[in-house]
Amino acid sequence: VFPIVGVIFNIIPDPVLGGALILLFGIITATGMRIIFTDPITRRSILIIGISIGIGVGAAFQPNFTIHLPHWLADLLHSPVAAGGLTAIFTNLLLPKSLDEEEGGH
Repeated sequence: VFPIVGVIFNIIPDPVLGGALILLFGIITATGMRIIFTDPITRRSILIIGISIGIGVGAAFQPNFTIHLPHWLADLLHSPVAAGGLTAIFTNLLLPKSLDEEEGGH
């Protein structure tokens, strides 16, 4: 079954696959934004999103930023998606919830 699927994907022209991938990534981005914006945006969530995107973009454009880190951590943070995702998780755990309470719980 899998060789047949491989042949089908090989006969599809590259521009058609590229267009499908652009559409796919656009849908994934829109869905992610919808998930993010279902909860009210607070200063804390803006800070978490901003730091995570910044680290992810930084990892994409400066792949050698992990050169002075331990080998296991450098391997983990080599991918921009992993770097941004792990940053979001740890920032969410580390930032105090009181940042949300100061805004009146919006």
